Amino acid sequence: RRGVPGAMLSVSLVQAALAAALELIPATAKRMARCITALFLGALTTQRDAVLHQMREQDSALQRAMRFAVVGQLASALAHELNQPMTALLSYVRASELMAEPLALPDGRLTTSLRKAGEEAIRAADVLRRLREFYRGEGVRLEQVNAAALCAHVVAALRLRTQRSGVELEMRIAEDLPAVVVDRTQLEIVIHNLLINSLDAFDALPAARHHSRRIEITAQARGSDVLVAVEDSGPGISASVAERLFEPFVTSKVSGMGLGLSISRSFLRSQGGDLWVERGDLGGARFVIRLATTVTGQTAL
Repeated sequence: RRGVPGAMLSVSLVQAALAAALELIPATAKRMARCITALFLGALTTQRDAVLHQMREQDSALQRAMRFAVVGQLASALAHELNQPMTALLSYVRASELMAEPLALPDGRLTTSLRKAGEEAIRAADVLRRLREFYRGEGVRLEQVNAAALCAHVVAALRLRTQRSGVELEMRIAEDLPAVVVDRTQLEIVIHNLLINSLDAFDALPAARHHSRRIEITAQARGSDVLVAVEDSGPGISASVAERLFEPFVTSKVSGMGLGLSISRSFLRSQGGDLWVERGDLGGARFVIRLATTVTGQTAL
């Protein structure tokens, strides 16, 4: 009621009263009083440490939440600003296809390249739209998907990149793999991002260094889930970022933003799946995707 001055005065009076009382009681009682005082001081110290630890955890949780909020705002802004240029790009590619048709060139690579450019432009526009929908809280579009076919589609889109990087990419998919219930576009984004990370890690290696360049994609059923793993023989993950790998803006790349893995895990967890990293047999990183084969409760970001 009297604020800090009143509290200090009250504590001083209590201490003075205790000191006077100790002078009037036997020595044994004094020792007991000292032990009780030490016990209370120890309890207060322990409680203080627990409160400080809780405060640090709350601060870390707040920082993570703020990072995810920034990611959401950034994704929405990028999707909004890039939507019109992507639409224009697709229009120009389609116009180029129409203008190339009457030429009847003997070399069909131009037509093939324009077709692939149009497909990639459509995919990029779809990715931007789905990112914006996700961070606006519009949920996911679950459907039954053949995980093997989806992985093969992503691998085919990156075939030229793997050849330029001199990487051997192998898929080992179980024959009896059940269909998974996922958001097709979001899962494509996740697998594409993991493969790009592996390829970037290989490209960052010194040119004179002879290193086996290999990526393996495996998929197998485990209980009611399907586990899809992307493993490489690259340099692995540095210890400085391993513990915070899935936090936004944490990256070991010189020009990376550190958003791919955090967004990928958010995608998967929103549809009942998950993403984690473990040590692989090839010597590099091994990312494991857990996918549900039945509809489960969606987890909010």
